[in-house]
Amino acid sequence: DDAPAELHSPRITFDRFHVVAKANEAVDQVRRAESKTRPELKRSRYVWLKNEANLTVKQREKLTWLTRPSMQLKTARA
Repeated sequence: DDAPAELHSPRITFDRFHVVAKANEAVDQVRRAESKTRPELKRSRYVWLKNEANLTVKQREKLTWLTRPSMQLKTARA
């Protein structure tokens, strides 16, 4: 066999694109399920996913409101 030695001992690697895609998928799945019973979560996807430093004032207010302790939101895992 003329294959390089590296091919016989593969390593598991993760690329940023697929890690972020899986995380976004998990967040969206939980958000969709919860928004069916909690209308206040509708139209909140980008508030959860957007970099907090880039939020508009209105989006920041919504995020603050959504993350208050009384909301008791579910946790997503990818």
